Amino acid sequence: MKKIKKAQVSLYIIIAIAIIALAFFSFIYIRPRMFLGKETAKVENKLESCVEASVKEALKIAGIQAGFIKLPEFVKGSSYMPFSNYLNFLGLTVPYWFYVSGNNIGYVQKPSLDEIEKQVSEFVEENLKHCNLEFENESEIIEVEKGKEIDVDVKIKTKEVKVDVRWPIKIKLKGKEILIEKHKVSVKSYFGLLYETASEIFDAEQKQLFLENYSLDILNLYAPVTGFELSCAPKTWKVNEIEENLKKALEANIQTLKVKGNYYKASKERKYFEVDVGKPTNVNVFFLFTRDFPFKLEVWPSENGILKAEPIGLQKGLEVLSALGFCYLTYHFVYDMAFPVLVQLSYKDDFFQFPVLVLIYRNRPRISEAEPGKVLSFDICEHKNQLVKVKTYDENMKPVEARIYYKCFNQKCFIGETKIEGGEAFLEAKIPQCYNGFLIAEASGFKEAKIKVSSLEPFEANLFLKPKYKLDVEADLAKDEKALIVFDSKAFSFSLYLPEQKEIELSEGTYNVTAYLFKESRIELQKGTVEKCVEVPLLNVFGMPKELREQCFTLEIPEQELGYVLSGGGKATLYVDETFSKKSKIKIRINRFAVPENIEEIPSLFTLIKSSELEIEVE
Repeated sequence: MKKIKKAQVSLYIIIAIAIIALAFFSFIYIRPRMFLGKETAKVENKLESCVEASVKEALKIAGIQAGFIKLPEFVKGSSYMPFSNYLNFLGLTVPYWFYVSGNNIGYVQKPSLDEIEKQVSEFVEENLKHCNLEFENESEIIEVEKGKEIDVDVKIKTKEVKVDVRWPIKIKLKGKEILIEKHKVSVKSYFGLLYETASEIFDAEQKQLFLENYSLDILNLYAPVTGFELSCAPKTWKVNEIEENLKKALEANIQTLKVKGNYYKASKERKYFEVDVGKPTNVNVFFLFTRDFPFKLEVWPSENGILKAEPIGLQKGLEVLSALGFCYLTYHFVYDMAFPVLVQLSYKDDFFQFPVLVLIYRNRPRISEAEPGKVLSFDICEHKNQLVKVKTYDENMKPVEARIYYKCFNQKCFIGETKIEGGEAFLEAKIPQCYNGFLIAEASGFKEAKIKVSSLEPFEANLFLKPKYKLDVEADLAKDEKALIVFDSKAFSFSLYLPEQKEIELSEGTYNVTAYLFKESRIELQKGTVEKCVEVPLLNVFGMPKELREQCFTLEIPEQELGYVLSGGGKATLYVDETFSKKSKIKIRINRFAVPENIEEIPSLFTLIKSSELEIEVE
């Protein structure tokens, strides 16, 4: 019995301690929270609004730029493969998820969900620094003291984005104060659903190569590939006309493809154009190719841009065949064809797009490469065995501390940083051995400096960095207008979105400036059909053609709606030099044209933009 009583006493003591702790917690934490309850809620609401706006803006940028907020390093194409790792679409730079480099190596450039979440977190962290949490309450100012350290963790779900913010916020009023360190925000968004569907489509394309297979069908229907004709006259084709026909056919057919799902009305006749990516989707999916996209076409055998099929029966010794009217010609041409397809997805108010490069090689689809980085057999950056001495200066021979990289093929290796000692910015380090690599210097406020150099032997190099000039950009925009301004030079291309973005950094050089003005308007693109026909040879039981038969099929143009319509623009040239260090603003006056009322009027606007001069004033 004594043991039981002792246990009961111990239990009472524990309960008493818990009650005292709870009372203390209430006094220290709950009481001021209740006293400042309304103020706390207002501050939290303002903070949540800042977080929600930043998340939506970040996801909008990521949706337009294939999941990237910070764009990957630009990789040039070549005359052999004229594609960079970006698709330029209406002045936007959209990173490819699959592309082929200038030296004919396939690369996957698809951001993971973790990478997207990290970039969104960094974007929100930066924007929160400018979030205003102050407000007045009954003529008394509520003091809000914001902590310096902000840590944001973003998790993208299918239908929402969960944001955990660690940011100490202290609220003060009438001698009372409360400290809130953790904030949880949920933002409604279907970005996760769109990214998940985009990944399924991309994985299916990498494994099935359905875009290549559809394109190969189009190639066989619209271009001379293999054929047999009874004729004594030679037959010729112009490669440039074949290319134009293929572009038209691809433009019409690619947009008819549908991912299997319930966002459109399926029919038995449309089964050919339906793509099965594993499971049906309710996301709107649209495949796009336009004739303005970069395009590569090579055909063999050809001579001076002409394909020719010579008849059999006119050669010496075979004249009797032509006398009997029995001449025939056969042909077989081999094609290399490459072009981008932009995959656009939308669900309610959310949008996502990514491009892939479609490649036909020697009349066959490319070899599937479904794993990122699969083409790299080793990491060259791990083999730094050649000594290099680097000095970095500005244009006036003043030392500049810079980060040094060495790029060999498509691998960029960090070497170290030059440090100012004895009046010079100097680095001595080891780099990988490589033939015709690039030594690169990067420094804040300067344009990247780069020289081509082989590192087969030790060497010394001096790199000179040109300064960048930070400039404000203005345009005469109405409230219902937005503008896309593109600054394009030989080495770089920059895009600015007004009025959301107003600053740009430019280094010395000549820039082609192109402005596209968009006005808030509505153009409904009605659903329609276009019939296409082609003559296809029918073969007899011996494999010989017996007749030509016209084969027709119907292409469906899906219903769409445009919220902003192209309404103006123009072009100009701008030269930037050291005098811009004293100037801070570029004013652009954009030409306006009649707002198009239907989709047929839009192409003529691009012609007007190309021929119209912008007025640019620098002050």
